[in-house]
Amino acid sequence: MNVENFRLFLELQGRKVIESESGYWHDTGRSIYLSFPYHATIEPSQEEIEELFHKHRLLGLKYSTDGSIGKPAALYVICDKSFDFKNLHRKTRSGVRKGLKRCHVERIDFDYLKEHGMPLNLDTLRRQHRDDPLFSRPDRWARFCEAGKRVEGAGAWGAFVDGQLAAYQVTFIIDDYCHSLHHMSRTKFLRCHPNEALDYTVIKEMLSTPGIHCVSAGLQSILDLPGLDRYKLRMGYQKRRVNFVVVLNPLLEPVLLGRLSGYLLRAAGRLTPDNDTLKRVIATVDIARWSRRAARFRGSMDEALSSAS
Repeated sequence: MNVENFRLFLELQGRKVIESESGYWHDTGRSIYLSFPYHATIEPSQEEIEELFHKHRLLGLKYSTDGSIGKPAALYVICDKSFDFKNLHRKTRSGVRKGLKRCHVERIDFDYLKEHGMPLNLDTLRRQHRDDPLFSRPDRWARFCEAGKRVEGAGAWGAFVDGQLAAYQVTFIIDDYCHSLHHMSRTKFLRCHPNEALDYTVIKEMLSTPGIHCVSAGLQSILDLPGLDRYKLRMGYQKRRVNFVVVLNPLLEPVLLGRLSGYLLRAAGRLTPDNDTLKRVIATVDIARWSRRAARFRGSMDEALSSAS
């Protein structure tokens, strides 16, 4: 499967996708555009970035790079084709065994997911104290499942307890990577360990599929989520080091990265610590500060080296 399939998958969901010299970008829902495929690192030129802001109404761009600018982050990957219980942390090993004993894991189609997935979406969003219209609005959810039906590369898996859907996972194959995109579960079944059984089965099945060399659990969150990080590492994922770069619209950058803005955002964060949207805004602005400082430092070093030569 190629990246064009994933582009179509996003567009059929109603997401806007734009293209530049470095590749594709999609709207994350907050007018911050993220580069994809997620396993690819890029280094767009200043001219390319300026052209994107000139042509499109963007608040900002976010991408992963192997370069020296940006904030240290990671992509979670497993590339061991012999993946098995040996890859798991001992505590996760126990959870997987219990899950496989209590749950039945199998591929499901998107029609079934459309009909039975919404309760899992709402349960998961409540547990995580957040909202996402893609999973909470029936019309958006129906459109997402229809996109999954129509595009080659999209797949869905379910873990069942006594015949009831306890957890599901949506995957997408791009190049030789299988990306785990979304993972939702019912709260009342968590004691049966459906997430562990589902993750283990999908990872093992995908890595045994010809042409697939890595399974990815996505990019590290811009939020501090130690529990999620620990879960993925114990499931056998390793962190492939990348740097996150955020470039804000030139008209907004002086305001958002100014001292007053920083003070107001931190104050708002203290007053509403459970506001998921605000936490993401603060984290995005923080990465933009890292990116600007690193870019200025690199520019100073390049200038110094040029003068010395």
